Amino acid sequence: MTAQILSFLKEQSTAYTGLDRIKFAYRPYVCPFELLMGAIPQGAKVVDIGCGNGSLLAVVAHFLKPGAVAGLEVKQSLVDQARQVLAPYQNKIELFDGENLPEWIGDYSHVVLNDVLHHVPKAQQKNFIESIVDKMAPNATLVLKDIDADHKV
Repeated sequence: MTAQILSFLKEQSTAYTGLDRIKFAYRPYVCPFELLMGAIPQGAKVVDIGCGNGSLLAVVAHFLKPGAVAGLEVKQSLVDQARQVLAPYQNKIELFDGENLPEWIGDYSHVVLNDVLHHVPKAQQKNFIESIVDKMAPNATLVLKDIDADHKV
């Protein structure tokens, strides 16, 4: 599956240039998209908090045929990129202020928080996760994966 994911992203990356293209096409080399997708069933409604350029949502939309995909992102340029790549799919991509989560998160069965938590100050992480869970529908699934920003090689 990883080869299929990489092939798909490389095909889709032609909408970008330079570093943006590399970040989009090669993200699975630093983030296990296949593992994350294993937590999301076919047809699920998926919202990605901190969706970045939309690469994970594009893979989910293409391979899992979700009922809907949505994303929140704090950077307008990344919102624009995600909207562009997700245009063929039913989607909702919005600018996020980093604090006030929209109520519509409760409309989704799966909430993804991928490589975002390390951007939240440690003292605020618990409250941030609790605010996400508070917005989620009963029986919804939180898919949380993060890197260790403090790790030194």
